[in-house]
Amino acid sequence: MGLLQRVFANDVLHCPCGGRRSIIAIVTDAALARALLAGLGLATEPVTFAPARRPAPKPNSLGTTPRRRAPAPTGRRLPAST
Repeated sequence: MGLLQRVFANDVLHCPCGGRRSIIAIVTDAALARALLAGLGLATEPVTFAPARRPAPKPNSLGTTPRRRAPAPTGRRLPAST
């Protein structure tokens, strides 16, 4: 019960009617879980997510999108040309 509450960040056994739900089984076998989900007409494979991407830059006051800045210098100096 404590693990479910930590994972879902609320009391998953609380019923909207005001009562308490009870756990009647825990399915740990993958084949059985797929069969149960298929029998209920639910997806049997996990959802895949697209990889995260960087948010688009915000336009500046001129209405143009600023370009990325050049990387900061590393502190090393180039040899002086003679």
